[in-house]
Amino acid sequence: MSGGNKQRLIDYINTSSVILERGELQRKNKFAVSTIKYIDSSLVVQVAALKKSEQDLEDFRDKSQILDATVQNTDYNQKLTEFEIQKRGIQNKLNYYDNLNQYLQNRTDYTVIQAPISSRYRRRKHSCCSRSINIFIRRTQKKRVCDESRRSSFSTNRSRY
Repeated sequence: MSGGNKQRLIDYINTSSVILERGELQRKNKFAVSTIKYIDSSLVVQVAALKKSEQDLEDFRDKSQILDATVQNTDYNQKLTEFEIQKRGIQNKLNYYDNLNQYLQNRTDYTVIQAPISSRYRRRKHSCCSRSINIFIRRTQKKRVCDESRRSSFSTNRSRY
């Protein structure tokens, strides 16, 4: 390559390269855009199909009145646990009252009765049960004092005659 056409040839090749690069870039961009459009349209179709399936499932549940078994099972287990706790508390009270009944029937000294302490009443000084027992003890002691004073007065009166 020699002469004045040399520069024209270089310019022609450079310009052709730039034009080819732009064309190639445009072709790649067009391919990428069309691929993205295809993926977007596929996603729209899939979203619509999923929404329809979800609605069909909701309709089926509404018609069949099917409940979630795990939620229902959890509720039943929680209620069962609460009932078992209540049952234990009631059984403890019954045992206490049976023991108290036996104690009151078999003993004459009521000063050592232990009142049950529930977790609710631990911070209180006296529960209603301990107050009732204390009243019962005072009445029993007063009755004994009266009985003893009657006996002693009867015996002193007897010895006078």
